[in-house]
Amino acid sequence: ILQAGVECIGDLDDSDVCEVVLLAVKALQSLSKDYVLTLSHAGFITALLDALQVPQGLRDGLLRFVRQKNTEGLLQYCAAKNLPEENATALSNLISLYGTLADNLPFLSDLCRNEKMEQAVKELSIVSDALGSISEGNNARLDFSVMNNMQYYDGLVFKGFVNGLPEGILSGGQYGGLLQKMGRKATAVGFAVYLNEVEYLP
Repeated sequence: ILQAGVECIGDLDDSDVCEVVLLAVKALQSLSKDYVLTLSHAGFITALLDALQVPQGLRDGLLRFVRQKNTEGLLQYCAAKNLPEENATALSNLISLYGTLADNLPFLSDLCRNEKMEQAVKELSIVSDALGSISEGNNARLDFSVMNNMQYYDGLVFKGFVNGLPEGILSGGQYGGLLQKMGRKATAVGFAVYLNEVEYLP
């Protein structure tokens, strides 16, 4: 994959994460004025599945339907696996959220069931404020179908789209858990722009 991007690794705080997200916005702006940055939070989803006590072996199946925004498939999967109706309802509510980050954060807060979910909403809120400070909040969308690789990302996740291309041209997020698995006491956030897609820009 031909790509260029940023990796920020170390003892990071919220301002570092926001700086990387704002840099991602600038990268999208340099490619097109007509762009959208979609955001979700892997930690929120993991904490929700924990709160619902979903068995590990069934999580990938559930998340497949979340990525597809397939509510009907989600309901059928839960019924087939004898999962409580509460599971399907909670994940269906998550799927239904879409729109500007600022407008949808209150609805996301209503879905919180534990402190980890509340922390995830707080982190998304900080990013929303940062985007609002540069008047780019209307280009940011909350969309939990954007999850990327849940084995890699464990916090904020984002993906960039520009008009005229069917696939995302930018992808990134937080992946501190991966570093910890490698024995490094650090957090990380980054993104990549897929340069092989740039040539197809109209």
